[in-house]
Order: sequence, then structure tokens, then C-alpha cells
Amino acid sequence: MIDAHVHAWPRWPYPVSRLDGDDDATVSRLIRHLDEEGIDACWLIAADLADADGDEGDNAYAALARSEHPSRISLFVDVDSRWSSDHHRAGAPERLRARLDRHPEAAGVAHYLASDDDRWLESGEAARWLREMADRGLVLSLAAGPNWYLSIAAAAHAVPGLPVVLHHLAGVAHEEDLTRLAALADVPNVHVKLSGAHYLDARVGTTAAVDRLLDVFGVDRMVWGSDFPVDGKYVAPREARAMRELLLRGLSPSERDRVTHANAARLTLTSR
Repeated sequence: MIDAHVHAWPRWPYPVSRLDGDDDATVSRLIRHLDEEGIDACWLIAADLADADGDEGDNAYAALARSEHPSRISLFVDVDSRWSSDHHRAGAPERLRARLDRHPEAAGVAHYLASDDDRWLESGEAARWLREMADRGLVLSLAAGPNWYLSIAAAAHAVPGLPVVLHHLAGVAHEEDLTRLAALADVPNVHVKLSGAHYLDARVGTTAAVDRLLDVFGVDRMVWGSDFPVDGKYVAPREARAMRELLLRGLSPSERDRVTHANAARLTLTSR
């Protein structure tokens, strides 16, 4: 199995603890988790919540983790996410190039958008930013909600060589969001992570959300992720395992293998 959405920090970065009281967010704890769950490898999504500069912060920590566990970890460096003072400011392509030059081992880029679409993805800078990733054979791991679907569809369509993988059920939270997913159906390089079901409104239902995502994306545009260790703020370890099974329950054995392994492996095959 490949877990396409995990995090690690030297210290637990949230004011709210995990339900099990184990706020160890270190790489050593992540590796133990992978071993305990029988997971072969992971996408480590850096999230530099402190907006550290240069080679400091979570990007450096995640890069060190990748160097220590190269067969287990694919690195996704955080670039200009919503908590950054550089978020969608001029010079984004240059900052991206500098970050990737510092981390040539990266398999992809992580980017977290704000809740409202600021139209930045429609800009010339964004087009150059996305093409830089495509030219390097990387994957964009993108946190975005339904307000962004139209802009994401247009931007991804313009750079068909860049795989864009949306976090956490494509940010679906409410029932009305399921209809809006149609905007992404015909953009083959947009994929979705079966992860983050703990963020769903209880009135939606995990099964209904997954069924709709299957209709829109199909099995070959899906990967599975746990959101470890952040998921522990919302669910206990036993509940997390049950949630994984619920997300994958409707899949045949071959489909399950594609979602939990083959698709993620294929997406990062050409990256470093």
C-alpha cells in the first residue's frame, strides 16, 4: 500500500491534541505507523505552518525524513500555501524554482488554497508556476474546496502534463458540493485522494461521497490517504482503520489495489 497523504513535524503543531493523547508527529512515529498498518510507502506532504524561511521549517524536516527513508517516503514540498506571507504574491514561479532547486529529490509540490477563489490560478504567473512543475515531471498535491473547481479545471486543462491531486475527497464537506464536482469530470489530469472523511458533514455520508467521486473521477484517478497524524484530532486509531475500510468498501480487489498502490506509484513514477 501507498498512503498518499501523511504529515510529519518535529513538534505537534496544533493546539488541539489527538484523541489518543499521542501528539508525537515526528518522522520516527510516522515510520512506526506505516509498519503497524502494513503500509509500504507514503507521500509526505510538507505543511510549513510556521511559514519558516528558506531551508528551515517543515520542508527541511520532511526533506531530511526522505533522505533517511528514501524507499518509504516521497517528498512533497510546501510552496506558498495559504499560511505563507508569499501566498499568491508576485514572483511565484521564481520562488517555486528556487525551492525545487534546493529540493531536487521532491516528487511533487504541496499547495494549500484559501476557502475563496482569488482567481490567481487564472493568472499568467500561475500558468508559469504550473508549467515549471510539469516540466520537472512533478505532481501537484492541492488542497482546495468547491469554490475553486472551475479555476482548477481551466488551469489543469491548460497544463495537461501536470497531474493535480486534490486532497481529502476534493474538499467536499456538504451535500451541495457533490453536484459541483461535475466541473472536474472531463479534466483527465485532475485526480482525487480518498482521504479526510473525518472532515465530512455527517449529513453527507462517506459512502455517498465516495460513490459520487467514483462517478466523476473513476478508479484510475483516485489514490488513498490517511491524513496521519492529523486524523487523530477527529478519530481514534480504531475508527481511522474503520474509515479506511469504509472508503474502500465498494471497490473490487483489483480496483482496491489501484487506489491504494498502483495509481500513486504511477503518478510519481517520472518524478524524483
